[in-house]
Amino acid sequence: MATWMTTGLAAAVRSVGEAETAVVNGARLIALPAGAADIARAAATGWPNVAIIAEARDDDEARMLGACGVTWLAVAPDFAVPSARGAHVGHVARIPLASAEDAAMWTGLRARGFAAATPEPGHSGRLTDSWSMTALSAFATRCRAQGLAFGFGGGLEAPDAPRLMAFKPRWILFDEALRAEGALSPDKLRSVAALFHDGGDAAATRKTLERVFLRDLVVDMSIGVYDRERKRKQPARFTVEVDLAPVEGETSFADVFTYDVIIDHIRALAAHGHHDLVETLADDVARAALGHKRARAVRVVVEKLAVIEGAVGVEVRREKQ
Repeated sequence: MATWMTTGLAAAVRSVGEAETAVVNGARLIALPAGAADIARAAATGWPNVAIIAEARDDDEARMLGACGVTWLAVAPDFAVPSARGAHVGHVARIPLASAEDAAMWTGLRARGFAAATPEPGHSGRLTDSWSMTALSAFATRCRAQGLAFGFGGGLEAPDAPRLMAFKPRWILFDEALRAEGALSPDKLRSVAALFHDGGDAAATRKTLERVFLRDLVVDMSIGVYDRERKRKQPARFTVEVDLAPVEGETSFADVFTYDVIIDHIRALAAHGHHDLVETLADDVARAALGHKRARAVRVVVEKLAVIEGAVGVEVRREKQ
């Protein structure tokens, strides 16, 4: 599994001053309110290495923002992307959940000039209220199939970051989670930005490992080499134990290995297609666990529960080189 840290922190800003606060405190992208041409122009001039995300509500606004130096321009998926658009502007299709399974829509996006996509959060404004992790995994898969970049945003909180990083988006956008009493908070920015940084291989001062475990998670999935096993799903039970390198000094949230990442990965595997062998399934889960910077070794047990009165399966142990 590739490192998660190719994903950039995107911060929603409401002024040029907030844009500076975001950049100084770790944001790699800034997201602007609709129509904020003045902020876009100042940000493109002041921080040319920082990507700018903006929303356009109509053609005129799209042209205006494009001329101001934005990097990503979020528009409706039926937007007519101009064929002679500026080379620096990538159009981002905002995809509602109701259209997520529309194969023709996905096929047409790249052909019509879109460079990226992002899921619409829905009525609540919080992405994970309407989109499950399985749905977001499928979204990421469809984007890659079409050669589209993608990013996530919508009412996200710091604990959402590790779960979403597993999908390797180009950006993860935060707004209220970065604010204190309505203003962009440098402390909160730095805290969330730390989640996007690789902590390296610094030696720990404690001698013992920490262990995170997930035990007896049962999911229905298509697994097995027999024809009868391809025709219906059967229950499979997962147990995962991950040995983690200890943290030097005080532990921050950026150091935490969240078991949600493993749960989401297993459920995504269950949702996407048939798996012939429990051995390869166990290896896939092990690779996902070892993707975390602190993970040193993992033990994975996968059991099929419908074969006998009991369980059959496999246990693997993998270590990071």
